Amino acid sequence: MRVYRISKTGETPYYLHLVSTLQGTKYVTSQTQMTTEELEELANS
Repeated sequence: MRVYRISKTGETPYYLHLVSTLQGTKYVTSQTQMTTEELEELANS
């Protein structure tokens, strides 16, 4: 799992969450950082 905070001049920052699974890489963007539990749920879905 990796989490990146993305910020660009003049734009609201957001988080990019990357989760590697056997089925491939899943990603979610959100305004707040996801919890470990939320990321594990994403990995298992």
